Formats: sequence, structure tokens, C-alpha cells
Amino acid sequence: MEAHIKKLLTNDIFAKCVETFGLKEDDVTKIGGFESFIYEYSRKYQNYILRITHQSHRTMSMMDAEVHFVNYLAAHGAHVCRPVPSVEGKWIECVDVGDSYFLVSSFEKAKGGHVKNEDLNPEIITEWGRVIGHFHALSINYEPQKGENKRHAWHDGALLTQAKDYLPHEERFIHEKMLNQMEQLYKLPKNQHTYGLIHADIHRGNFFVNNGKITVFDFDDCVYHWFVQDIAIALFYYKLHLKEEDQSEARAVQFLDLLMKGYTQENALDRFWLKQIPLFLKLREIELFIAIRRSFDKDNLSGWIERFVDKSMYTIEHDIPVLSEEVFHSISSF
Repeated sequence: MEAHIKKLLTNDIFAKCVETFGLKEDDVTKIGGFESFIYEYSRKYQNYILRITHQSHRTMSMMDAEVHFVNYLAAHGAHVCRPVPSVEGKWIECVDVGDSYFLVSSFEKAKGGHVKNEDLNPEIITEWGRVIGHFHALSINYEPQKGENKRHAWHDGALLTQAKDYLPHEERFIHEKMLNQMEQLYKLPKNQHTYGLIHADIHRGNFFVNNGKITVFDFDDCVYHWFVQDIAIALFYYKLHLKEEDQSEARAVQFLDLLMKGYTQENALDRFWLKQIPLFLKLREIELFIAIRRSFDKDNLSGWIERFVDKSMYTIEHDIPVLSEEVFHSISSF
């Protein structure tokens, strides 16, 4: 999130935002804020999430389309966090701030909790893949609302269209690498069974595990993309957060094998797409790099973000794949 957006959420504006859902400032606890301001609150022994998003990140029509998709998935048995209505019975409330606005929405909070990479077991990874496959099987028949309330296509996202604005001059080569990567993706075939509305960010941070079952949340990035993108993202973040000594391709093969074992229980995808995953992995690496440059002070990085930037600066510049193609010839469950 850009610094000037944070300044717009003054105490007065914040109070107006929470009031739309019948809350006071002291009723909510902040728990996140990478692209939106995320809070938690409770009612009648149930926990909920309150999200405050600036117009520069998502417009009303975009968010309305997100909620429509989540409700569709929930109605067809998917394990997602349902949206909850405001005091006025709306899925989304709008709070003006000068010549722009904030959007306020709320969702049920998933039961359970996050799972660490080291605590992932074969059953959870398989369930992870099954959930992704179920989403895609439902997406095949999903009909968006008519009119403007529709999510954009992958190539229209701000990280790609505004990449130059987020990258310092000495890193503009990353923009060229991004354009080359996109050009390769444009050549891939599309049809109803391979391309549609997807979550686009199903990593461990966006689902909870409870009694072996996964509930997915945060559909803020849902976008029209190839289905294989969701698979690539799961793999990308799994590898990213492995300890240095575990960064072996054998671990990646094992993970992807289990993920696809679950995926194929719900949806069919030709093996051709397995071979395209390296393209999607590299695109995600570039997108994450740009997102970090947009949202963080480049001279004050730490932890995994600092390590990622240092490594990816080199691997992006020298076209080093996130994983070698040999990995994707070793998957037996696909």
C-alpha cells in the first residue's frame, strides 16, 4: 500500500468506516494492511473480518464482482469465507474522503489457523490441491454479473500496467523482463476449461486449516487468468518460504505431486499446462518484486522480503528459472 493512502485513513474517516457495520473504533483490532486495512471483530461469539480498501486499489464495481464470485462459490459448496451485510444490508459501503473514497466490506472469519511450511503434511497439501481444483471446476460454469461489475483480466492489473511507476530507474530492466514474460503468456491457448476467474493468491497466508479442511479467504486479487496460475502460485510461495537448507527441487516435486493428486480429484487439466508452470512462476516472481517496490521503502527491508529482493534482482536479470523444467516432467499424479 502506498504511503499517501495510509494518510487518508484519518481517525474521523476510520470511525465512519466502522460505523457502516455497526461498530465502534474500539470494537476492531488491526491484523493486516498490505493492500487494504484489515481488522478483526466479534459478535455473538462469532469472529469476523472488516476490510477497508481505497478506491485506488479497487473500485466499487471491482469489489462488487469479487463478492458476487465468493457468494457463487459458497452457494456451490466451496469452503470460502462468506461476505456479511452492513447495517444497511449492503455487501459494500462507500465512505468519501475528499475526491476519492474508501470501500468497506466484511466477511466471516475462517475457523482454524495458518499452517507453517514445516507443518504441512501430505494430507493438507492434497486438500490444498483439491480445493483449488474445486474452485476451477466451479469457475468453468460461472457467469459474472452483466455490465461493468466484472473482474479484469490478468494483464490489466496495476502491478503490470504501472510497473514503471513503482521501479527505480536502475531497475527498469525488470519492466522489460516483465513484458517479455507477458508476451510468452499471450501465446497460450484459452478456452472455458483452461481459463477463467481464479483466486490468484492461494498461498498459506490466505487459508486456514481446521480439522484437516481448508477454508480460503481474501479474494481481493481474483482475476481472469489461466487456471494453472493458481497451481503455480501455491508452488511459488511454498518454495519461497522453505528454509535455505530445504530449497531442493526434490521438495518441489514432492509438493507438486501431492497438490496435483488433490487437484485432479475435482478438475481435469491437460498435462500440457504442467509444462507451462515455469512461465507462471517467473511472472509471479516479477510481480512480487514490483509489489515490494510499490509498498516498501527499498532502503529499509528486512526478513524474507530483503532476502527475496536480493536474490530475485539477480535471477530476473539473468533469466534464471524459479524451478527447472525437469521438475515438471517428474510429476506422477497429474
